[in-house]
Amino acid sequence: MRLYMPTKVFFGSGCVLENGAELKALGSRAMIVTGKHSSRINGSLAAVEQALQANGQTYVIFDEIEENPSVETVAVAAGIAVKEQVDFFVAVGGGSPMDAAKAIALMSANPKADEANPSAIDHAEERLYHPELMQGYPVAAVPTTSGTGSEVTPYAILTRHDLHTKQSIAHKWFADLAFVDAGYLKTSSYENMVSTCVDALAHLIESYLNTNANAYNRIYSAEGLRIWGSAKEYLLSSGIKIPDEGY
Repeated sequence: MRLYMPTKVFFGSGCVLENGAELKALGSRAMIVTGKHSSRINGSLAAVEQALQANGQTYVIFDEIEENPSVETVAVAAGIAVKEQVDFFVAVGGGSPMDAAKAIALMSANPKADEANPSAIDHAEERLYHPELMQGYPVAAVPTTSGTGSEVTPYAILTRHDLHTKQSIAHKWFADLAFVDAGYLKTSSYENMVSTCVDALAHLIESYLNTNANAYNRIYSAEGLRIWGSAKEYLLSSGIKIPDEGY
């Protein structure tokens, strides 16, 4: 029986800025991996930028992450990260930016050697889905939805257009840090809130019933189910409001 979760998690309102100094240990130049809209609306992107600036860390923003991110998008972002000499990543958003950031961190730390184009990211599918040992750059995660859990798991699921499917990459890569602030859900649409909360419920049930589950992880699953049950009334009305306390 084992319990292994190397991610350091900070939880609560304003936790990005309150604990932003933790990002100093990850590197000197960051790539913020996010989508086009929600991280700007809910304030999570601004909080990350402020924390990096306070640390004196430079950064670039890659905001082209689509829903169900593709291997091709990861390769593009990794190439930019190599050119920009990025040495750590901050994923801001739902499961798509967090999964993508893990894959980008792996690919940019291991670009294809090519003197003519040293930042080339070739054969991305082959390399991401081959179980060879690969080390990547550090990742910090700022989740803004409740459904994925990618901030504390080693998995990254990408869209493979070559196979017309979605598939978890062969490599396991944990985020070093996670900043969990439920306040970012306040700008979520009702539909998105419901879908991500049901996703969280599915993960809780799966983790409790999984054949690899043990007494340790079931403690977390059971507590999560209790919290989910106590909050379910908020999902029953389109007038949903996130409580100000308790996160």
